Amino acid sequence: MEAAFDTHGAVLAAVRVFVAVGLAAVLWIATAWPAGDKFLVWAGLGSCRYAITPDPARATQATFRGTIFAAAPAYVIT
Repeated sequence: MEAAFDTHGAVLAAVRVFVAVGLAAVLWIATAWPAGDKFLVWAGLGSCRYAITPDPARATQATFRGTIFAAAPAYVIT
């Protein structure tokens, strides 16, 4: 049995990962963040989530909602 493979979707997912890690690298360089290397690794791993999900738009919206819900408590705690 052979699974269907969408080459165009795979290329788009790879581009998304490179863009996410590239933007994270720009942030690291701009802020001179001491722990930026670990940040790049986690940004890469996090962006791979969208490469393997069947509905990237829904996963992106869920992450955005989670970030918004987490921002207020994080601000209060810090």
